[in-house]
Amino acid sequence: MIYEVYRFEKVIKALKAGFSFEDAIKIITNDWEVIEIDVKRAVEKKDNHKVRIMGRIIGEDGKVLRKLEELTKAKILVSDRYVYILGDNISVQAAFETIKKIIEGTPHHSAYNHAANIRKHLKNKEKEANYFINL
Repeated sequence: MIYEVYRFEKVIKALKAGFSFEDAIKIITNDWEVIEIDVKRAVEKKDNHKVRIMGRIIGEDGKVLRKLEELTKAKILVSDRYVYILGDNISVQAAFETIKKIIEGTPHHSAYNHAANIRKHLKNKEKEANYFINL
């Protein structure tokens, strides 16, 4: 019962962030996850730093955001202060780690490489865990 309430709260959070109902309901049906990154809190400096970081995450005409979604297979939305990530555990973790790198100032090409590497690493860990579970 408690787990269902937790999942329902996550669905509400995803809907409030702006994800579609079809995507948000996957939190229950596909065991997806939603997380938020408070960019203002992450930079802990002046507002112009937050604006610059958000610009780095979004990119010109949304190119960086689309590339991040493509590489990590996560759905990503950006508000004026938060970045929301929705997807399976591997996708969410890969997107979170990559966005963290971008916030830290890592060049985009390096962050993209990191996204591909971390996703591959996590997939291998999942396969390894499933192997031992199915013994």
